[in-house]
Amino acid sequence: MDAVCITADQHTVVWNLAARPQVIRRRRDTASAAVVELGAGEPVVQVVRLGVSELLTNVARHVEDPNCRLEISKVGPVLYVQVSDRSFEFPRIARVAPGWDTEGGRGLWLLRSQVSALGCTRTAVGKNVWFRCDRAARW
Repeated sequence: MDAVCITADQHTVVWNLAARPQVIRRRRDTASAAVVELGAGEPVVQVVRLGVSELLTNVARHVEDPNCRLEISKVGPVLYVQVSDRSFEFPRIARVAPGWDTEGGRGLWLLRSQVSALGCTRTAVGKNVWFRCDRAARW
């Protein structure tokens, strides 16, 4: 189910979904459309496409329960994207550029280089993996 919250300085769109490969493309496209509606330019749209794909793919590959929540919020000049899942295991991000012939490990490394901040926080039932795009830097 999609939910939208609009206040004077905050816009939030939320999707509850099962992160399965066939759903990821559709959510990437709807997330892109949502950030365009929030006023983001093409550079931010492309970063959101990458981030949503990577975060949802990680849930599909590494979390036993694929049910998760994708949330996009614009608070003032900052755009936040967050995926909440039911695993307590934090993702590992390579400290140096992974080899391009390796099977995995490039997605979050590349995303980190494109966003203002990337992080993970523990919740009572799992974790939130999030990234931030500051308007001044990325819009």
